[in-house]
Amino acid sequence: MTSINSLIFVLTAAYYSLVPPVDGHGRLWEPPSRSTMWMRGFKTPTNYNDNELNCGGFRHQLDQGYKCGVCGDPYDGEKTNEEGGMYATGQISRTYEMGQLITIQVEITSNHLGYCEFKLCPKTSRTDRTTQDCLDRYPLALADGSGYKYKLSRESKLYSVDVFLPAGLTCDFCVLQWRYHTGNSWGEDPNGVQCVGCGPQEEFYGCADVRIIARDSQSNGQPASSLSYFVPAQAATQTFTKERLQGLSQAPNETPTQNSLTQSPTSSPTQARGSIKMGSTKYFTQASNSVNYFENAYGCRSLSRQPELDFWCKVNCWAGNCPASHCWCSIGLVNVCSSNEAFSGNSDIDQWCATNCAMGYCPAMFCACV
Repeated sequence: MTSINSLIFVLTAAYYSLVPPVDGHGRLWEPPSRSTMWMRGFKTPTNYNDNELNCGGFRHQLDQGYKCGVCGDPYDGEKTNEEGGMYATGQISRTYEMGQLITIQVEITSNHLGYCEFKLCPKTSRTDRTTQDCLDRYPLALADGSGYKYKLSRESKLYSVDVFLPAGLTCDFCVLQWRYHTGNSWGEDPNGVQCVGCGPQEEFYGCADVRIIARDSQSNGQPASSLSYFVPAQAATQTFTKERLQGLSQAPNETPTQNSLTQSPTSSPTQARGSIKMGSTKYFTQASNSVNYFENAYGCRSLSRQPELDFWCKVNCWAGNCPASHCWCSIGLVNVCSSNEAFSGNSDIDQWCATNCAMGYCPAMFCACV
């Protein structure tokens, strides 16, 4: 059986080594890329090859050390899609609010499997050059919690991908980058593994100019109330308002009770009192004093990968209760809040601060964040 498998492997490798990669095609449709804006009603230069921004072609990209312009132009060629190029007019195609859940649409006109990634680069002016280093600092997390790579099916169609914008980030001039890494050619990974989709593959790019404003602002005639968000503090208002603060609602020196805290999960957890309830609107928020707790709660899951526990971890990790015995997060805590020096060592107040600070109420008389 081993010899048969080896023969199949050799024949498959030989076939893919003789067949040249077939060009895929795709474009960033929403928000529209610089080269696609003309198709969406903007008065921008026409690019009939807006679905072919593939670094000058796969072979050319390989010749350049597998390097590419950040918006799909050849690494060694004219950067018509970057700042200063004919398609980079500086027009803002879409305005969002910080932390917003947005739907990105990508039109794949010739599917060759693989995955898509989305990144963001905030700039100080329209003419600032967009760099890959800047983009790499702000990858956009998929809203389903699966990470940052959206895997395509075999269909050629318009794909809609929900992602979260970074919490606390606003910018008048942001560049949203789409990268499509195909996966239908035979290749070899750095570790020596060979397969279809391994190693370097053809890539497509697109860059869109967007603006991200503070919540409750208005821009371009689009009121904030018409946008789609998840507001954890709003969803938990009945429990976590200042007047009805659990465990500290009467006397400010009262020790929070354990039943006011979110409990650790069991094998079949229930929605614990004090945890966040999911709503129909979505965004990532940050607590008072600009304390940012989880950049991406949806990057959290259970260690056992049970759906019920996955949901529990997504909800409770965001609220500050994230036991390592049950949950794992792709993005760790940015700030950790617990009791201050006056209550140091009090585990109940530690837990209370972690939970309530994450909900936006973090009294200095009890809590401190690092």
